[in-house]
Amino acid sequence: APVRELRLDTAGDNQPDSGSYVSLSYQKILDDHGRLDRIMILALDETEKRLKELELKRVTARHENEVKALLSVAHTPLEEINEFLSDTERRLSRFEDQTAFHLSAVERQRREYPDGPEHNVSQNDIEKLFRDIHTIKGNSGSYSFELLSAAAHNVENALQELRSPPVTRRGETLKIVAERCELVSIELEAVKVVVALIHGSTDERFVKLPVQIVETIRKFCADPKSVSSAELSEICRKMSWLPLQSQLRKAVLSARRTASKCGREIDVEISGETVLWPPDILKPIDEAILHLVRNAVDHGIEAPALRVENGKPSKGLLRFSLASTGTDCEFKVSDDGAGIDAERVAASAVSKGLVTEEKIAVMNDAEKIDLIFLPGFSTSEQVSDISGRGSGLDIVKGSLAEIGGRVSIKTSIGHGTEFLVTWPAERNEK
Repeated sequence: APVRELRLDTAGDNQPDSGSYVSLSYQKILDDHGRLDRIMILALDETEKRLKELELKRVTARHENEVKALLSVAHTPLEEINEFLSDTERRLSRFEDQTAFHLSAVERQRREYPDGPEHNVSQNDIEKLFRDIHTIKGNSGSYSFELLSAAAHNVENALQELRSPPVTRRGETLKIVAERCELVSIELEAVKVVVALIHGSTDERFVKLPVQIVETIRKFCADPKSVSSAELSEICRKMSWLPLQSQLRKAVLSARRTASKCGREIDVEISGETVLWPPDILKPIDEAILHLVRNAVDHGIEAPALRVENGKPSKGLLRFSLASTGTDCEFKVSDDGAGIDAERVAASAVSKGLVTEEKIAVMNDAEKIDLIFLPGFSTSEQVSDISGRGSGLDIVKGSLAEIGGRVSIKTSIGHGTEFLVTWPAERNEK
């Protein structure tokens, strides 16, 4: 098809709101015999019109995001929102510090050794940067903070250039990463404004108590002898405990949002949803849960039409469960989706240069499936704000390793996959 529009990058910064826009139309000119003699091309400067359209689109997106953010914050406990803000600020600060360090090292290396090699950003450091910004993006999306999530996604796009082989000078890439990171900070501040608007600036914290606990306390106040000291002590110890359903609220939100974006239909089932657990029981694996949930919905559960074709309900089923063995905690995320094809995983890993065909030849199916945890691995052919970076499951394994945890997989082609996350119970006390 002929070109209908040209964008002239006059500013040299490749920004959508700069440069000029020219629309093109074509007119055939025939000779005396009705044959094509030439083509007249008409060019019309539509810069002003297009920039107004872009500005309107930007303003509309901002308003829609504000409405979604307001609704999300209004329906989310303040303590949960504060935890999100604290975690995001910590990750963003760490990301900014590391980016500034490497940018400074690049400039110093170029200044002191102009003819020497450029400062190298190790693959390990690059994956750590990906881990933080990818988690910021995922958490933001879970709460419908779409502009914050989109800003983090743009940082990922720039960060991708640091992965081998580099296609631009690392210094230039790091500058772009740092600039886009500033936009993440701006969007985070916008979220804080919304939180302050809904919840105010009070630091008061509230705890919801089950009715039976309140009644037991009332009974004790009326007649101290009616409740044993052991029973009262146990009630006080568990006063701040929360049902599993409440503690998995963010995971369920993330699952439903991911399903909506991927064109999936899902039901969520929580085994023992009313069982009370310490409020921080899942905190050590919060990051891992987020990425396991997104992976299960995006890669595990099939599209509705395909499920029906294979004799399954159109809605996929995502299951959560939590157990304690005394020394360890166990959390399961399972789906009734397509399962993991070991051969497909192996072929994808080879095509991305993550492993050689010689190594694949001596691997069993379990070892091939474990390749999904490699940095840079993904079976997605296109990069989206959900998948394609090869960072999700790598983050799961890395975050669990830091707390002495581990993850194992059970999968069956056509029936689904289960991820079992195990970590020391003592981590919940730190």
